[in-house]
Amino acid sequence: TEQILEDITDIRRALYFDRAPLNQPLHTTRQLLAGQRLQIYPASGERGGFAQCVLVDSDPHGLSAAPLLRKDEERLCDLEPGEKLKVRFWREGDTEYRFRSTVLESAAGTTTLFFSHAEKLERIQKRDLFRLEVHFELLLEPVAETSDPKSEQREPPVASAVVNISGGGLGLLSARPLEVGALLQIPAKISTPFPIAGLRCQVNECQRQGQQYKIGLEFVDISARLQSEIVRLIYRRQIDRV
Repeated sequence: TEQILEDITDIRRALYFDRAPLNQPLHTTRQLLAGQRLQIYPASGERGGFAQCVLVDSDPHGLSAAPLLRKDEERLCDLEPGEKLKVRFWREGDTEYRFRSTVLESAAGTTTLFFSHAEKLERIQKRDLFRLEVHFELLLEPVAETSDPKSEQREPPVASAVVNISGGGLGLLSARPLEVGALLQIPAKISTPFPIAGLRCQVNECQRQGQQYKIGLEFVDISARLQSEIVRLIYRRQIDRV
């Protein structure tokens, strides 16, 4: 049986059946390729957040991942077989996924964690993408509902502080309330920690918070390439902060 499984795996790889097109959703972890970044979180025990890992190998039995940070090596390699894991990952050109797994093998002194495949993956909507807490100032231009310059009444720019960012949008604090559904334009010539210059956003939330308003913005018509780059920078900054 072991040899048959290995032969089937080799045939699938030779025919590229293990590589789903970027525009095709994944359905199982068996479609993941080595090099995929993973966020792994022990379902029980200490609350240390997700550990940044990279997928080292995938075979018929399970997945092997190695932590990217030294602090996570001890944390993950102390796990016992049978312990539950929560795993998230971002796939370029698609979206973010999450699944649950079980530790199959882990030993002190090694940097590799071996855990089970998941036959069901949950695709996460844009609003649920991992958010990174940030702080930088941003001046947004309201987008007029009409393109007729004679009837256009220009609204003043919206001064705000960006407090979080994800691949799907921004969280702001502003002294000015905004109507849900309103469109805003990020200036094309600005310098920010993330490549969001020139993007158009839509307000999907506005709630009073003390003397300010908490506003949620969703990027409109953002390309898969740019969204992937924003997510990559978010993960990179998360690692750098540790």
